[in-house]
Amino acid sequence: MKLSTSFLLLSSLVVSGNAISKPGKWNLIWSEEFEGNSINSNFWSHEVNCWGGGNNESQCYTSNPANSFIRDGRLHIVALEELTSGPDGPNGEGPITTLPFSSARLNTKDKFMLKYGKICARAKLPSGQGAWPAIWMLPNNPEYTWAVDGEIDIMEAVNLPKEHHKSSKIHGTLHYGGAWPLNVHSGTDVTLSPDKHPSYHFNTYCIEWEEGEIRWFVNDEHYATQRQWYSEKPDGSVIQSPTPFNEEFFIILNLAVGGNWPGSPDQSTQFPMTMEIDWIRAYKCSTGTPTGKGCNSVDSESKLVSGYID
Repeated sequence: MKLSTSFLLLSSLVVSGNAISKPGKWNLIWSEEFEGNSINSNFWSHEVNCWGGGNNESQCYTSNPANSFIRDGRLHIVALEELTSGPDGPNGEGPITTLPFSSARLNTKDKFMLKYGKICARAKLPSGQGAWPAIWMLPNNPEYTWAVDGEIDIMEAVNLPKEHHKSSKIHGTLHYGGAWPLNVHSGTDVTLSPDKHPSYHFNTYCIEWEEGEIRWFVNDEHYATQRQWYSEKPDGSVIQSPTPFNEEFFIILNLAVGGNWPGSPDQSTQFPMTMEIDWIRAYKCSTGTPTGKGCNSVDSESKLVSGYID
């Protein structure tokens, strides 16, 4: 979710299906089906701040029921146009500031973490200028500051078209390298046809993650793979892949408004805007190897993204 001032290695791809059958089986180890009448506090924590995500976003994240709730078996994250005040720090610290929108950001830190496996979420996304929904992951026990310990963006979308007949893009990205502003990021986007428009249809977004490799999927179709990354420690030493993506990460769901990437909402933006998540599921490979390998699904036409090597 968090962006940097470094260059993004980006390429576009239209999904096509030429999957090679996987040798092992993915076993379900955790699922959130969003049943019941309230958000499960055993799984989720709300972040409460007006920090702007480090991207000059225009929303305050709240724990208010108007911004996040369960209805009809789905989690709704709702961005509202309303002046909202809160602490100007990522961990609820700092002076009080006021921003023009409210929204929600939920995470599973210290409640559910994964090192290697498969994460999938079925979701419908908001459209319009300034809408920035994301499903992503951060390290549960970071040793350094962002992005030395890495970030995995399973799905991001910005400024999706409101017109149902237009194609849309979804992004999958890794953040790594040194501490900001020495961080880098690499990734790709995939174009979805109008019959899979993310704002009118639920789509399933996944990653498969093993030692030294992360793969991205939409609706079970493999569109990208990354194998190159590194971490630069504060003392200047550099460690190549599989660091930093060889530790436990937790899940984040949020709907940002505005920021450096999408830009601010304009008169065409309609509020409230809503991100709906039908379910999230996590799997481990049946082979049981420490590296998580053995259940890979590979499409011969997927994009091998060139990452950075320091």
